[in-house]
Amino acid sequence: MKCPYLKGTYLESCKATREVYIPSQFEFGEYCTHNGHKMCSLYTKSVSEGRPAVTADAENLVSSAK
Repeated sequence: MKCPYLKGTYLESCKATREVYIPSQFEFGEYCTHNGHKMCSLYTKSVSEGRPAVTADAENLVSSAK
């Protein structure tokens, strides 16, 4: 099951952030397209807070997770 925050057809973006966030190839392959989204730092932060993450926080979360 793909991540519920993944939106789009040709250029897919992540709606777990308040602004537009385009996942990297690594994120897309590891988190977005299957149940790996439950390990994604953006997904877990937005679910725990009950709202989308701020983009600046998102970039810090993603860079620290790699």
